[in-house]
Amino acid sequence: GENFPIVLIDRCFDGLEASCVVVQNREGAKQAATHLINQGFKRPLALAIEPAHVYTIRERCEGFVSEMRKHSIDSRLEYLPFDNTFNEVERLIKDLLQNNQLPDSIFAINNNIATACLQVLRKFNIDIPNKVGLVCFDDVPYFSFMNPTVTAISQPVDDISTSAFEMLLKMLKDEKNGFEGGIKYLPIELITRESTIKK
Repeated sequence: GENFPIVLIDRCFDGLEASCVVVQNREGAKQAATHLINQGFKRPLALAIEPAHVYTIRERCEGFVSEMRKHSIDSRLEYLPFDNTFNEVERLIKDLLQNNQLPDSIFAINNNIATACLQVLRKFNIDIPNKVGLVCFDDVPYFSFMNPTVTAISQPVDDISTSAFEMLLKMLKDEKNGFEGGIKYLPIELITRESTIKK
């Protein structure tokens, strides 16, 4: 059979022979957790989306929860459906408020969730970061001029596609079997902004 080289971007599948280029999801989540701990937050809520088994989501959740556990902090982990993020976040925050279980910080797994959190917390007049801190795995340009600006893990988005393309070219040139079978991890960076620095 023909061997077509494949490079997966931002995904890895167990047992699938393919090269992949991914960011350091676990490491980024660990850094987010460490940052919250250093800022004195102790009751974190991690907000992810379904499906939970997706590689990037799983890595981010596990990285965050296990780093918190090392510091004897139990994270609350909630999964939201993929669509209708705002309504789901609103429902959850409302419940937590009513039951007096509001977290002191939120780790949002992507920028859609973080944006919904900003809107919902503002709607309920919950002060960010003094009442609830917010950190997002996923930096987007508007996070740097929101009010407050949002602490986020920056991913080298351009490097991801460049690396994948380079990997693919290398596999195409290397006639042997077209399978490099490597995972290339790209570095991330935590950018500290107002949403986690208590006044």
